[in-house]
Amino acid sequence: MLPLTSGDEHLLYGRAEEVKAALAACEAGRVTVVSSAPCMGVTSFLEAGVTPALQREDCIVVAFRAWPGRYFASSLREKIAGTVRLISATEFSADGDELGELLRRGCRRTGKRIALVLDQFDDYLRCHAGTDVAEAFDAELARAAQLAGAAPLLFGLQNHALEAFGRLQQVIPNLLGSHIQLQPLRRDDVGQWVRCEAERRRLELEPGVDHALLAGQTAASEDGIHPFLFVVGLQRLMEAESRMRSGAVRVSTIQEYGGPDKLILEALDLPLAELSSTHVDLFFRLCRILIAEDGRRQSATEQALTDYAGKLNRFVLTLLPVLIGKNILRSVEVRDGIRYEIAREGLVPIIRHWWDQREAVMVARRRAKFRVRSLSVAAGTMIVAYAVWLILTWKGR
Repeated sequence: MLPLTSGDEHLLYGRAEEVKAALAACEAGRVTVVSSAPCMGVTSFLEAGVTPALQREDCIVVAFRAWPGRYFASSLREKIAGTVRLISATEFSADGDELGELLRRGCRRTGKRIALVLDQFDDYLRCHAGTDVAEAFDAELARAAQLAGAAPLLFGLQNHALEAFGRLQQVIPNLLGSHIQLQPLRRDDVGQWVRCEAERRRLELEPGVDHALLAGQTAASEDGIHPFLFVVGLQRLMEAESRMRSGAVRVSTIQEYGGPDKLILEALDLPLAELSSTHVDLFFRLCRILIAEDGRRQSATEQALTDYAGKLNRFVLTLLPVLIGKNILRSVEVRDGIRYEIAREGLVPIIRHWWDQREAVMVARRRAKFRVRSLSVAAGTMIVAYAVWLILTWKGR
């Protein structure tokens, strides 16, 4: 499941008011912070909502989210310089300038405002915590923030990173003055989303489909709907109808999949079934350290995964790239090396469901084997007892 892009504005539902608020903050020259619970759609909001809105105001938008790695700052500056070159059709280099000066030169060269969207900023806060690199980059951000009228700054991050993000308040006054928190989608907006998605795919929408999908509990979040989890089920349903060439989205298909919750929770069953049996057993084992007790994902080094793998440790090296290729895991470069974690927080309940179901099957098999052994022992005992009785009876004659 990939976030929406700037060309998908028509696919962003239920965020019109938040887009207006972000645009107004940028127009006023304020630093704008967009946050949400995990997988609530910050990247899609910034890409498919805020970016097109700013571009209509004749503003250049440079989005950056490649925070892991020591050279992220130079990558960011080069992306700004590359965008300026593209817009101005002239030579333009970073020239070793820090962020603020580069933005200032870019605005002069193009005659346009340059909005800098620093998305998934929680990765920056996590990957570079307590480093000299972070201290220097924080200072650069503070100086760049002074250009907010000509080069507004927008940050995107998850709510759990807000405490760490607060350190920037020491260098950027009124950091959270324009803070937009994305909430779960309203049910009416999700209903419109279902109808528009069916129309986009040229499928008829059978009456009651939207209500059947919204009746599930997995995607329910507070009084609304979790967009990531809902779209997992919705796309799985739409793709099934397209494969069957039914021409419609039907309630019966939802029922065949076991209901709206199983549409979501069993979405990874097929990709995981494509793994070898050894890799399946290994991933099952590793889920215990990739998912914390509180239900959130947690990262681990390759060595930690190898140590935990036990007798399957030699297969870790081949499993990791396969899971990364399927977008089930991702690798993150942090200060102490490379760590691995579930690719998106929204996948955790889906993987946890797969894990629970597999564990239930394994428990059922063990119980079945125990019953068979017990019956075999009981039958054997009865046969031996009967044989002894026959022998004793015969001798007694």
